[in-house]
Amino acid sequence: MNLPSLPTDNLYKFLALFGLVLIVVGLFLTYDYPNRLYERLYELQSQEKTLNVSNNYSVKYELEAEIKKLNLKVENLGYLLYLFIAVAFIGGVFSSCGFYHWYYKLQVYSDEILKNEADKYKHDEEKRKQETENSKQVKVHHLQFEKEFEVYKELWASLTELKIATLQLRPEAEWSDSSKTKTELHDEKTTAFGDALEKSWIVYQKNKPFYDKSIFNIVDELVVLTKIEHVGYKSGVNFPQLFGTDEYWKQAAQNKDEIIKKTDTICDKIRIRIGLLELA
Repeated sequence: MNLPSLPTDNLYKFLALFGLVLIVVGLFLTYDYPNRLYERLYELQSQEKTLNVSNNYSVKYELEAEIKKLNLKVENLGYLLYLFIAVAFIGGVFSSCGFYHWYYKLQVYSDEILKNEADKYKHDEEKRKQETENSKQVKVHHLQFEKEFEVYKELWASLTELKIATLQLRPEAEWSDSSKTKTELHDEKTTAFGDALEKSWIVYQKNKPFYDKSIFNIVDELVVLTKIEHVGYKSGVNFPQLFGTDEYWKQAAQNKDEIIKKTDTICDKIRIRIGLLELA
């Protein structure tokens, strides 16, 4: 029976495996030793019967002596079996103690270390994926911010021109070139307003997908107000009886206030939007 070499790097591991060896040896001998003893005894008894027939007394005497020794061993077999069982039991005690201490004093901590390493690897992997995703988002966000910022610069410049052109239609006080006729002055105002309106309309409509919807909506409301003011101005030009009336200037003042409020609101919304883009 070949026994494996036992580990010596750990006492608990040694006890556990040494106990297993004792269990195997004890159980093996409990089963094997009686079988080999009885087989040998049966073999010798068969030979003795054969010798009785041939009257070979010298060999017969040797067989009887060996059979006598075997019978003595058979009589003491019970004690040997108890010894073998005791060896197996002691092996069980050694193995149980070894495995218990091996697990609760060493393996538990080894498992915890492996678990922590696995969790750390999983966390690092998730962190790496998140950093990769964040890097992609930052690149996309940078492009979005640059585009939207350029839209707001262009939009605000065009709206400022539109506001100035609209407020110049019916100013509270006006200086004009005396060498120009009223028709020429009206044409200049109308042309300046038309150019500013067209420029603003192109800017805020063509860039609609690239900036905030709430800002687009209020810009659209501002454009409508400037058109209403232009219609009011044109009514005074086309119908001289309306020009200079209290209702005419009252309407102009109301439109002026609304246009200024809308413009200031757009300015605030653009500032807030740019701040959000920078903080995102």
